[in-house]
Amino acid sequence: MPEDEKCDGLDNDCDMLTDEGCDCIDAIFEACGTDLGECRVGTRTCLDGKWSACEGEVGPVTELCDSRDNDCDGDIDEDFLDLRQTCEDGLGICRVRGIIICTQDKLATECNATAGQGYPEVCDQLDNDCDGLTDEDFTGVGEVCSIGQGECFSTGTIECDPGGAVRCNAAVIGPEQEICDDRDNDCDGFTDENFPFKTLPCTAGVGECFVQGHYICNPNDRSETICDATPPAGTPEDCNGRDDDCDGRTDDDWSQACSNACGDGWRFCANGQVTACSARQPETEICDYFDNNCDGNTDESFPDLGTTCEAGVGGCRSLGYMICNPDNPNQTICNAVPGTPQVEALPSGGGFRTCADGVDNDCDGSADCDDSGCREDEGWSMGNHRDGLDNDCDGTTDESF
Repeated sequence: MPEDEKCDGLDNDCDMLTDEGCDCIDAIFEACGTDLGECRVGTRTCLDGKWSACEGEVGPVTELCDSRDNDCDGDIDEDFLDLRQTCEDGLGICRVRGIIICTQDKLATECNATAGQGYPEVCDQLDNDCDGLTDEDFTGVGEVCSIGQGECFSTGTIECDPGGAVRCNAAVIGPEQEICDDRDNDCDGFTDENFPFKTLPCTAGVGECFVQGHYICNPNDRSETICDATPPAGTPEDCNGRDDDCDGRTDDDWSQACSNACGDGWRFCANGQVTACSARQPETEICDYFDNNCDGNTDESFPDLGTTCEAGVGGCRSLGYMICNPDNPNQTICNAVPGTPQVEALPSGGGFRTCADGVDNDCDGSADCDDSGCREDEGWSMGNHRDGLDNDCDGTTDESF
């Protein structure tokens, strides 16, 4: 018959389940707790399917500083992280080193070092009175100090000397001869005082190369100063009233080739201005046997120049050619010179006046017969003579014979 379920390892109520609702089987017991660290195990018993309290157990407690695992977690003194680290107590010469240990009550840690006893401060770079300050009774100790000036200047710190006083430990540097280097070599408080021209203005170069500067120390010879003005390079001379090539002369030796229809020449520079080309300039053509307008032709405006011409009549008639008029170059004249008039020709026989030689000897425009009553275009004679002449001026000689 089914019964109420019991905690006995049986299915008392026949529901195919055993000891349902039970944590354990009655009357059995087991160990409880832990043996880790300072803890110890106990026992517990099953009553009415429930475990009784653990009896005889030593359980964990708060961790103490006692080199034991009081809280039974496998670690010893883990709550005291500085335990057994180095430590110190006191300042200056009183400082003592030790280690961190547990306090007497085991609840904390402390340093096991005890500071020493100090004494009045002395100047020895030590904290004799153990107040955290060194040589504080000696003014300036450890501060920066200096001695000398110029190139003799040096720095150091104030320190204690063997006699108990303080001194500057800067190195002593001796003076040297003054040179031009922007330094106080002789340590007299003045820089380059032996070079009075230094920093004064100076000049260099001429013409367009003229520049201004100042006297400075010669970097290659510290015993002197030089002018720092550096003239630029000159440029080829131009005609501009300036000294472009920086030789002290303005527009010197300047010239420029030029040419026109009349030929070659040169341009020169005068007072900074370029002169006209020296080549002859074309002019209006005149009659002078010269190519004035430079067109390759001479006296082309006078087409009759050189042609034949004549002057005078009769026996005075003379041939020549056309030439330039020396008194008026704008015209030509004939260079023929008429002959000198002569007395009209007389008969060849005694006492007869005839038309003698067919020549206008007196150059009056009529041939033969003078002005004594004879018409030159009429034949006449005061007698016919067989003399080889046209005495009657009819164009026929000695026609009566």
